Formats: sequence, C-alpha cells, structure tokens
Amino acid sequence: MLTYKFLSIRDIMSSYIEDIPMNSAKLTWNTTKTTPLTVEQKDGQYYLMSGFSLFNVLYSLHVYDRIPFRLLPTKSNTTEEILLKQLKQGIDREVTSWRFKYYLIDQLTNQHQVEPATIATYLNKERSFVEAYLLYEEIPDEYKQQAIRTGTSHLVNEIYLHPAIPENQKLQYYRLAVTGAISMFDLYIAASYFHMSFDGYYLYPFPLSGKKS
Repeated sequence: MLTYKFLSIRDIMSSYIEDIPMNSAKLTWNTTKTTPLTVEQKDGQYYLMSGFSLFNVLYSLHVYDRIPFRLLPTKSNTTEEILLKQLKQGIDREVTSWRFKYYLIDQLTNQHQVEPATIATYLNKERSFVEAYLLYEEIPDEYKQQAIRTGTSHLVNEIYLHPAIPENQKLQYYRLAVTGAISMFDLYIAASYFHMSFDGYYLYPFPLSGKKS
C-alpha cells in the first residue's frame, strides 16, 4: 500500500540543493513536474530520496505549498546509509549534475569517513569512479568538472598541493592538466624547475600524495 504525505519543501532534508536561476527553473518545470518525489523518514525528519531535479526547481521557484511526497517503507539506520541511497538514485535512476555527485561523495568521505572502496562497492562501480570526485574544495568548479570528465583528478590535486608551483600559476596548470597537455611526469619536471629557480639546487625528487581522502 502506497503512503503519501503532504509536505512543504521546507519540511524536507535534502543533502544537496542545486542553485538554479529562476529563468532556468521555469524552463525546466515542464520536463520535471511529473517526476515522483519520494522521502524516507528517520528520527522525525523527512529525507528526499528521489525527484532531485524537481525538488531543485520547486526550491528555486519558491513553491512552498504542501504537495504529495511518497513515503518509502524502507528505514535507514544511519545518515551515511541515506547518503549512499541518494547517491545511487542520483547515478542509476535520475539525471543529476556532477556537483550533486561531488557533494554527496565529499560528505561521505570527509564528514562521515566512509572509504571510497565502500562507496564504490555500494554503487557497483569501480573505485576509480568514486576517486574521480575526490577533488579539493578550493579548486575552481570549472576545473573540478573537467577533471572528473577527463579522469585527471589526481593530477589536478597534485597541482593544488604542490608547494613549489606559485599560486598565480596554478590555474594555468589546471588548464594544462584537464586538456591533456601535461602528464604527472611533466608536472614533476616543471616543479623541479620552480625549485631550482627558488633554491638554486633543490630538485623535487618524488610525487606528493595528491589523493584526497
């Protein structure tokens, strides 16, 4: 038996809300208004479990009237389990942005210390799929998105971490990395040049650990 709850979007806990300009939200409304919205109840809170794009549109359009949400019979024991379910839904069954996936994976790994391998197993994905989203928050979104798409996240993280590359040149190096113009080896050569310029004799002999955990 299906159970519905009439709720306002302000009653719903959503792990990520996309910032959609109002004009774009209005254009998206016709393609999303029939999407089912489902929630799961835990500790007196309602967590959004499907209909992420429609929820974002309603949020952007300031639609606060009570609307029907299907209440799922499943029960999650932890916030981590809810995040994993949301992530799987947003990957397998809905079209969601790279930011949606990035933000949920970031919450799982950094706030809840869930290992990338555990996330990958739950999603039935290769570990490399999850690790592509492990980019430092300070890296500009433009290069996060391109790094995920091109599989260069590890290289971009290395550039961000490298103490020898001047901050005012890192954007240029991100651009080279995501376009395939430089490799990890090229980065070490360039870093050695910066070290020689600053220190006269020092060569950077080994890679930094650019993995974000």
